[in-house]
Amino acid sequence: MHLQEIENKMASMDVKLKFTSKQGARITTIFENSYVLKKFSPNKNHKNEWVIEYDIINHLNNNNILAPTCYGYRVDNTGAYLFKEYVPGKPLKNYTKETALQLALMFSKFHTAGVVTCDAHNDNVIQTLGDELLFIDFGKSTIFKNKNLLFYFTAAREIFFIKTKIIKDNVVYKDFFESYMALQPHKQRRILGAFFSGCNRILHLRENFRQKYKKSK
Repeated sequence: MHLQEIENKMASMDVKLKFTSKQGARITTIFENSYVLKKFSPNKNHKNEWVIEYDIINHLNNNNILAPTCYGYRVDNTGAYLFKEYVPGKPLKNYTKETALQLALMFSKFHTAGVVTCDAHNDNVIQTLGDELLFIDFGKSTIFKNKNLLFYFTAAREIFFIKTKIIKDNVVYKDFFESYMALQPHKQRRILGAFFSGCNRILHLRENFRQKYKKSK
């Protein structure tokens, strides 16, 4: 569908929800149960999030990986506009072993396709009305053409944030991590498991140091 057709439809739709980012740089509008419009202010640094999200979602679709449909974007002197599908759902407050397995499968598919979301937190993962988990914001994501050391460091950091910002439960995280590792190539599991676990410990130490530093100021 052409973007102009979508904009014309939006003009006659009720606004379901509208919210602005902390610094007012991005306004997200949800129209009924159909579309999401993200408007990016022209005087802010967005690092071309609309281009990144469009490209990432197309890449995932080409690899048969579930993601919200992204219809396209346009840019003019009033800002950049990204047009996406709205998928009804809500973030989970608590993860179970079953939903942790779904989460592991989803992120394993992303990483296998060379995509690291770089924005793993609870509000970005919803459970749809069909009980599927769906990641909904790829504006900070990166596609790695090669699985080099930087890719694995970035993926390890993402797994750390899955533990601290999404699952937040050590027992359920263990289910997630074991499932995630079981989905990796057999010959790489042992070394990847050790690498990710080591990175996890270092990132925990770094975060603890940051928190103590903030309290001491």
